[in-house]
Amino acid sequence: MAAEPIYLVVEGHNRVLRPEAFVRALKGFARLLRELDAAVSRNARGSVSWEIVSLQKQSPARIGFRPLPRTRRPEQDFADEIKRTCVTGLDLLAKKPERLDAYSDRALDRTEYLAKLRASDRLDEMRVINNGSEAIIGVSTLSNIQTLRGPTYESAGSVIGTLDTIMVHNAFEFRVWSEITGKPVSCRFDEAILDHVKDALRKKVVVYGLVKWNVLGHPISVAVEGMDRRELDHEPTIEEMSGLVEDFTEGMSLKDYLEDLRNG
Repeated sequence: MAAEPIYLVVEGHNRVLRPEAFVRALKGFARLLRELDAAVSRNARGSVSWEIVSLQKQSPARIGFRPLPRTRRPEQDFADEIKRTCVTGLDLLAKKPERLDAYSDRALDRTEYLAKLRASDRLDEMRVINNGSEAIIGVSTLSNIQTLRGPTYESAGSVIGTLDTIMVHNAFEFRVWSEITGKPVSCRFDEAILDHVKDALRKKVVVYGLVKWNVLGHPISVAVEGMDRRELDHEPTIEEMSGLVEDFTEGMSLKDYLEDLRNG
């Protein structure tokens, strides 16, 4: 008997689902399933492969993913446990900043990607359903993941990467894909430099400002004070790579400079 599918449900803003957002959601969810498989089965290659077995075209889109064993006679069937872990883990992250033991760091990365996609691509809904249970991926999911990881400190610094996705709906914000970590960094900026930001879309940039860093020392967000374009063959300096910029604090000590920024 074929295994029961696990379903991803996606609804576009005002019932209009953009193709690129749809494809990103499919890929992101498939990657999450693979990461959970690796964690549950303790097999880096995974115990199953995933195929799409159904697609409801009406709004919202409902896509069924079915697990297929990688071998004809697997020693142990992890399919149901993977699906349960997916829904239970997502539901937990939607409610509070906690994760299941089987929810690996890489699975958390994939979930964060889906939560950011839900927010940045103007998707009105994203849910996962399995065997009568369901979990919502939304704003609270992203907030709880960021709380779980948590910025541990702030400092004046810089982020180097490709500028991607400009948002002006609730606040002026763009995203930079960090050249160091390969992860997106949220950058809030003043409307006065909007044209400068638009000119740098899909270009390599160095963003300067007050940076929030997580426990791994990776940048999470930047309160933008300035931004420079970088040519593709530009080699970043040691100061840029380490997140420190010469004279950025205008001669003040870092402590005094941060206090001055916080006090406006």
